[in-house]
Amino acid sequence: MSWEAIGAIGEIVGAAAVVMTLGFLTYQIKQNTRSVRQTAETALSHHVAAWSAEVVRNPDLGRVWDIAATDPESLNDDEKRVYLWYVAQLFELYEGQFNLFAEGQIPERSWMPKARFLARILTLPLVEIWWRSRLAPFGDEFISHIDTVRTSIPAQHKLGSVLGEALGDESGEGS
Repeated sequence: MSWEAIGAIGEIVGAAAVVMTLGFLTYQIKQNTRSVRQTAETALSHHVAAWSAEVVRNPDLGRVWDIAATDPESLNDDEKRVYLWYVAQLFELYEGQFNLFAEGQIPERSWMPKARFLARILTLPLVEIWWRSRLAPFGDEFISHIDTVRTSIPAQHKLGSVLGEALGDESGEGS
């Protein structure tokens, strides 16, 4: 066998090794990307769970939340302020998820139920006024996206009627 033939075989083996290495690296990057996405979703889910748990730890907040959904005019100014700050926290959490969704870090199947939930919350009178005021520093893309989703929510799926029914008001309007 000549040195040229050995050199050619060496080049082929080297090229095959490079292709196999690139294939392995591609596989590893995909696995890492999937892991990062899952970690991001899990972390954000934990933050939202902590937000929800606050109502359990603070029954007065739960009371204010329920009243705001069914009879917001009966809340005093301090209760309205607490309620709107609590709502703002949720929107801040979900804007973070929206940004991950917009960057392709979390899938649409994970994001869209949250967007529809926010859109339904925006059907509550105090929240709707707060949202239109643009007092919270949300990004334009997030605002536009939520407004678009909001226009697609049928009237029978608005949060006020759902909460009213859950609280025992058959009309769905609250007590």
